[in-house]
Amino acid sequence: MVKKDSVPIEHMILTGIIFIMVVGMSVMRLQRKTSYIYSPGLFASPAFVGKYCPYSIAHTGEIILGTQGGSVLGSGDCITAATYAEIDTKKPQAWFRRKIAPWVARKAFASLFGIYVRGDISHQETVFNYIFDLRQVNIGQQIDIDLLRRKYHEHCNKYPETDVILFGDSRGAATIFNFIAEDHPRIAGAVIEGIFDSLPHLIKHCFYFGSKGSFVEWGLTGLLKACAGNYSHEGPFPDCYVDRFPFDTPVLLVTSKMDRIVPYQCTMRLYRLLLERGHKNIRLLILPQANHTTYMVGKDKDMYECCVHAFYEDCGVQYDVDKAARGRPILATTRPTIEELSKHYKISRKCCAQ
Repeated sequence: MVKKDSVPIEHMILTGIIFIMVVGMSVMRLQRKTSYIYSPGLFASPAFVGKYCPYSIAHTGEIILGTQGGSVLGSGDCITAATYAEIDTKKPQAWFRRKIAPWVARKAFASLFGIYVRGDISHQETVFNYIFDLRQVNIGQQIDIDLLRRKYHEHCNKYPETDVILFGDSRGAATIFNFIAEDHPRIAGAVIEGIFDSLPHLIKHCFYFGSKGSFVEWGLTGLLKACAGNYSHEGPFPDCYVDRFPFDTPVLLVTSKMDRIVPYQCTMRLYRLLLERGHKNIRLLILPQANHTTYMVGKDKDMYECCVHAFYEDCGVQYDVDKAARGRPILATTRPTIEELSKHYKISRKCCAQ
């Protein structure tokens, strides 16, 4: 009778150590918190974060309450909101700006977005006591990218043991896309709402003009150049960064059929360009009813929020279990093919940008 060789004790110990390490790392992964960097749209202060979370504290110390918003930015305790160059919260202002404008803004925000701000509005530096400096408007180009880059590094130093989600809307969405393409930052994923592929293409479709004639485009382009001091009509735009965008970054693009400011043609064309390059981690959520400012507070709120939490689950970060369960069937529809975009939305590679 041949005696079987016994497993050496060293191998058993090594196997046990590896098993414990794998389990430990998995537990640590589950215990990691998720933090968020919010990149707002044009002329938007950090108060707009109230559309996406129930509670947060602004960099000025004010408390922002989002009574109609969702929870796609978590509970609000690990959020960094970017403030771009055209917003000046520190510049001394006239009595009307300090007393009347914040009051009007509060009333408008409360009725439209359910955003309430608690704090001393008589203090000069508040999230509502600012003026627009049109000379600094950049619209997602290099100045905005550099500002977001600084915020990203500040955020990572403040929340070092967290999984980072980048979340942006409109101009802030374009800035996030361009920043990811330039820096390839270590993030768990990005939710990009209402992004344009290029400003010339946006002008072609924005508002209710449909596909515009050359004279209307020329007039709108001239107006944009006159109002945006640091904007370049030659780019770069997100469609210029497609070839530099990392393959391993999960991204959820969100658009709406009823968005008249950044029409769905712009977002869909960018999605198509990414697919053509071979990206597998890009998703596209198409909302049916939201306008440009009400993605998260309008009729599509539940669809949007549940899909985002299903996306978070897919990214391996913190998520709402109930909302993710309801969002999985929605998330499953967010990979339309190039053929489907061409058939249902007439989106070609160039669309009508040329």
